[in-house]
Amino acid sequence: MKWSHVSAIGIAILLAAGPCRADDPLYKAKEGSLDMFASYIAAERGISHLFDTDIRNGNWGGGVGANYFATMNFGIGYDINIPKDGGKFIDSQTTNLIFRKPLGQSGLSPYLFGGGGRSYDPVNQWIAQAGVGLEYRSSPKMGLILDGRYVWGQNSSTDILFLRAGLRFLF
Repeated sequence: MKWSHVSAIGIAILLAAGPCRADDPLYKAKEGSLDMFASYIAAERGISHLFDTDIRNGNWGGGVGANYFATMNFGIGYDINIPKDGGKFIDSQTTNLIFRKPLGQSGLSPYLFGGGGRSYDPVNQWIAQAGVGLEYRSSPKMGLILDGRYVWGQNSSTDILFLRAGLRFLF
């Protein structure tokens, strides 16, 4: 990637973060956000084999999401994943209930989530998932996210490990 592209992305991120006051809380109720993330998906032979995953055998990709927190700790999220595997454009779409626990003014907030949705690649099926993540905010307008989830498929003998890392833009 050319440095001009990297610079343009950096400037866009800074502009999207926007101005904020020093006394603005990092996490709050009635908060909406948009996510952009890189993703990694690996097939699993059951949750007991989770830590036997070889990173060379999965698929990389990315996606987008939207979240809304009605209270400081409880929210709902929706995301789609777009893998780079030569299959369908959208691999899956899911909705999750999210519980987060901001750690004071540190900017860190661990979270748990679970939900379900629809997977389209490699087979059309209903899916259920549960996961854990960590968000870091240095500003009330932007954060970094890192999470992992385990996905069970309705018609599949193979489960999925799904990892995400990305940016969260708040409004």
